[in-house]
Amino acid sequence: SLLEKNKNDYKFILCSASLDIIVEAIISNNYIFDSKFYSSQLRFVDDVCDGILDKDLLGYKHQHIGEIDWVITDNKSDLELVKRAKTSTIIAKNKHVYFWNKNGIEVDIII
Repeated sequence: SLLEKNKNDYKFILCSASLDIIVEAIISNNYIFDSKFYSSQLRFVDDVCDGILDKDLLGYKHQHIGEIDWVITDNKSDLELVKRAKTSTIIAKNKHVYFWNKNGIEVDIII
């Protein structure tokens, strides 16, 4: 896989708009990702989850990460993150290729 081939050249940090409990489970069962991660988080009041997002990363990942060497994404909402990265790998459905191209970004893998 793409990650496997490059695991010795990069430190892979998962940044996802998914909930922190989901992202934490993914990285704990995967040796490629670093233990550090960025995710959306549910709000807790008096140790009880009220079902509201305390931090929502959807479309705002770029505001939470400093220097970015490489972004691998299939999300259009990651446009700003991709623009800040030194390099990117874009995975897109055919219907989303135009979006990336009009923003000056080449799609690497069409699914």
